[in-house]
Amino acid sequence: MKIKVKPEGREGIYLITNEEAIKLVKSIKSKHVHHQYQGGTMMIGADWDKKEVLEHLKKVKKIAIVIEPNLTIGHHLVTVTKTKRNAFDVGEITKKELEISK
Repeated sequence: MKIKVKPEGREGIYLITNEEAIKLVKSIKSKHVHHQYQGGTMMIGADWDKKEVLEHLKKVKKIAIVIEPNLTIGHHLVTVTKTKRNAFDVGEITKKELEISK
């Protein structure tokens, strides 16, 4: 499955629509999606129910695919709100899986 994205402006970061992100999460076979939240010097990881992730994706305004694994500890789907950044493990994503528009 090719993931439709557009460049965010920084190397290895691509914006993805809510609909495309939802499609990506729905393609995961597991009922849970691992999540990582970093707040300052603390990092929290936990599994989210897939339904919770889908609801979250419907509400957020900025979603990105980050293909540089060191930036997100391999959690390639990232949502950004005014107060936090959430990263979800949707499997390994490389540039080959992306359909990049301008």
